[in-house]
Formats: sequence, structure tokens, C-alpha cells
Amino acid sequence: MPLTNEEALHKDIVGVKVSSWILIILGIIGVVASIILLITGPFVLGASGNSEVIEGVTEEIGSSSIEGVSVESGIAVIGVLVTIMGLVSLAVGVLDIVTGCFGLRGANDPSKINPYLILSWISLVLAVVSFIVSLIGHFSGQASAGGSIVTEICQGGASIVFTGCCVFYGTRVKQLTAQQ
Repeated sequence: MPLTNEEALHKDIVGVKVSSWILIILGIIGVVASIILLITGPFVLGASGNSEVIEGVTEEIGSSSIEGVSVESGIAVIGVLVTIMGLVSLAVGVLDIVTGCFGLRGANDPSKINPYLILSWISLVLAVVSFIVSLIGHFSGQASAGGSIVTEICQGGASIVFTGCCVFYGTRVKQLTAQQ
């Protein structure tokens, strides 16, 4: 027996609420992780000028340079990259929290679903771009910290599927409220 419009709307509103709570939780985790990266980035960057750190790394690898790049420059680059990762992670975490809050607002008042829908589309586009960049990086020899192509496909695919569900539920709620 097919669902009535009201039953379908209720089902999709529940989907928006669940997705929104998950986004808020993921956003909080992302913000905490990014704060850790932002705190450690400058320490790593500061280590590039520390002679004891440079000597320790040089002894460990048995050379003062790797493929023509000095250990000190390498540590400085890693520090900058960790800081950039922290900033990007912070932006994504805040986007997730804001999207989740708009989703809860839209679930409570379906006429206000548009901001959630817009932010969900932005998140979906970012997830697809991130997935493509990750694959390009992997196949060009610049594997991420995860390293495994299977891991990258699973993480990227899960992110795309989840944000796709957010877009789907938001679109359905908008369509069903327009029909009423």
C-alpha cells in the first residue's frame, strides 16, 4: 500500500532529523580534530628550526637530505601542511555543524528547508571533489595518510553516499511540502 503525502513527508522529516544529528556530531568531531591539528601544526613548524630535532631526524634517516630536500625544509613543509589541514578540517567541521542545525530547523518547519538543502549540495560537491582529488593523489604516487586505495574508496564513497542522502531527504521534504 503506497504512503500518503503526509506519511511520506513524516518519513522524510525523520530522515532529515537523523541526518542532521549525524552531521552535528561529525561536525563536532571535525572541529575537535581540527583544533588538535591547528595546535600541533605550529609545533611541527617550530621543530624545523630546532637543531636537536633536525639532528635526530638526520641520524634516523642517515642523511641530511632526501632527494635533494633538506630535513629542515621538509619539517617546515610538513608543519605548514598540518596547519592547512587543520584550517580545512575546521571549515568542514563548522559547515557540518551549520548544515545539521539548518536541517533540524528545516525538519521542525519544512518551509525553512532551503538553507539545509543548499548547504547539503555544497557538502556533496565538496565530498565528490575530495574523493576525486584523493584518487588522483593516490594514482600519482602521493598517497594520503591512509595509504590504501580501498580505504580511500570506502571513506570517499561513504561521504558521498551520506551527503547524497542529506540532499535526497531535503529535496523530498521540499517537494512534499510544495504539494500540500
